[in-house]
Amino acid sequence: MINTERIRRNIITIGASAGGVEALGFLFSLLPRDVPAAIAMVLHRSPVSEGRLARVLSRRTLVRTRPAVDPLFRSAAEVYGERVVGVLLSGYGDDGVSGLIDIKKAGGLSLVQNPEEALQASMPCTAIRDDDVDAVLTLHALAAAIVDLVKGEVVDVKPPDRAVSQCDQR
Repeated sequence: MINTERIRRNIITIGASAGGVEALGFLFSLLPRDVPAAIAMVLHRSPVSEGRLARVLSRRTLVRTRPAVDPLFRSAAEVYGERVVGVLLSGYGDDGVSGLIDIKKAGGLSLVQNPEEALQASMPCTAIRDDDVDAVLTLHALAAAIVDLVKGEVVDVKPPDRAVSQCDQR
């Protein structure tokens, strides 16, 4: 169970890299248009995918450019504390992990896409190994959790045992 304190967590920060365009597009398609939250995201991308990114996301979001996932997570934690939810999706490397740790230190929550469904599992797996993440969820479950957390509801999540073991095999 997460959010047993019933805090309205209405600052949603999302980081992704390789495979992130697809994950973000699908996640945003699952969220209601009127979700009462600020949602900020960072997507590391290749310059050749910019047109596709704009098509996928611009229908539902304002697309802005920022340097990396960690600064987004860290600044949100510093300003909004326990209201922040950090979400790390598909990608290579470890960007976002230290930011997730900062979010948790500030009383926020860290959620990670299940590496079994991520196109690139490195970022989710690194977060699972290096951060005591609050939940490892599929994109469907992430969308539902975000909606519930914004409302201040308790979210029932299963332990990430299988996801952790998959990361150990990589």
